[in-house]
Formats: sequence, structure tokens, C-alpha cells
Amino acid sequence: MSLKNVRVIVPVLLAAVALPQVAIAATASSTLTVNALVLNICSVAPATLSFGNVTGSGDTDATASILVTCTLNTPYAVALDQGANGSTVTTRQMKATLGTDLLGYSLYRDSGRTQNWGTTAGTDTVDGTGSGLTQTLTVYGRVPASLASPSGTYSDTVNITVNY
Repeated sequence: MSLKNVRVIVPVLLAAVALPQVAIAATASSTLTVNALVLNICSVAPATLSFGNVTGSGDTDATASILVTCTLNTPYAVALDQGANGSTVTTRQMKATLGTDLLGYSLYRDSGRTQNWGTTAGTDTVDGTGSGLTQTLTVYGRVPASLASPSGTYSDTVNITVNY
């Protein structure tokens, strides 16, 4: 190569190197996996059943609402035990605040007060299926007509269990 050609080529090469470089666009891709596990969960709120004044001359009825919230499509059964003073779910009793006197009462699943509410699944519990929202179950209570208990304030604590 002649010196004349080198003199021409070198400035051309230097000019080419000095020019801005053209960026080459490229992409890469992949995937993002998203997952979750929705659990079957139920909760139940405390409730109060107040009979108010019991005169004994007739049955005293009252109702309470049990609020149950379960995941959508979760089957559940709500049980009510015999309480702190009853020996079975059909012989529940409230105890006098002062003393040892007892006052019998019953808890039912129906407004006619014919279906006892107990703890045996498929027999005397209330079954349902979760909607994802709070569902209201009504407890129907009755103190039967009787003047066999002395005057006073009576109470009991019944455990609510949601099996799911």
C-alpha cells in the first residue's frame, strides 16, 4: 500500500471511529408465574341470647343471631354445646348469679322450637356453605313455663363451634 493511500485511509478510519455509534435495539423476554392458595377458613362472632324478664306463667321465648363467615364454597356445621351448667344439649340450665339455683332452658334450630340445637353433626347442628360473606344463623331459645326457680339473675355460657 502506498503512503498516499495510507494518508487517505487513516483520516477516513479516524473519522469513522469518531462518528456516534448506532445503538442496536434488542429484547429478552420470559414469564412471571403468579399463584396463591386460598384456604378454607371460618370464623364465628360471639352472641348473646337474652330472655329478659321471666314470669314463669308461660313459655318465655327469645332469639339470638350467630354470625358465621366462611370462605366461598366451604361446607360447615355449627354446633352448640350443653353450656357450663347443663349435663346434655337437651338439659341446658342457667345458674343463679348468687347461689346455686338453676333455671332450665332450650336452644332450637327452628322458629317452631321443635328441633334441638346440639353437637352431633348431621343430626342437630346447623349446616351451611360459605359464601365469603357473613351469614346469620338464628338461635331460637325458650325458658319453659315454670315457677320452680326462685327469683334472681341467671346465666350460662354455651360454646359455639364451627366445624369445616
